Amino acid sequence: MIVLVEGRRVARSQLQEAERLLYRECELLNRELYEDWLALFTDDCRYWAPLSPEQEEAQLHSSLFHEDRTLMRMRITRLKHESAHSLAGGIRTSRTVGPAALREIDHASGDWVVERRFQMSERQGDRVRMFAGLFTYRLQSAERGFLIREKRVDLIDCDAPHEPLEVFF
Repeated sequence: MIVLVEGRRVARSQLQEAERLLYRECELLNRELYEDWLALFTDDCRYWAPLSPEQEEAQLHSSLFHEDRTLMRMRITRLKHESAHSLAGGIRTSRTVGPAALREIDHASGDWVVERRFQMSERQGDRVRMFAGLFTYRLQSAERGFLIREKRVDLIDCDAPHEPLEVFF
């Protein structure tokens, strides 16, 4: 079956493939399979969370986090390192995500812009924190399906004070 998105024909199987990728991404994070999770991203990826709801660009303003693949790998190493004292006892997370919605197809690059709502619980020691917001993905078509070129995390309380955000959303 074919559907139209912004006047472009998109096969339903491609939509399902994109949604499977995003559910897989969530499940890999829930299981702390960070290396497998990182493999879902392009080499030139960007992962960021704005510091204000109106923030359009990560490079011109401070962000809650703004990472490329190298920084993402460094954070994975830190999360898994046995001497990360602030992570003593480990961190457990659970993410719940809504259905993916294809918002646009970038005509120049062919990237898909996909959004989905999320809720995440984080437990570290006796403390439990709750997060909610919107993920916006830029997906690049690749030989083996899609890869994530960009993941933007818009927390509903992004402009509130936060303790360090050590886990991936």
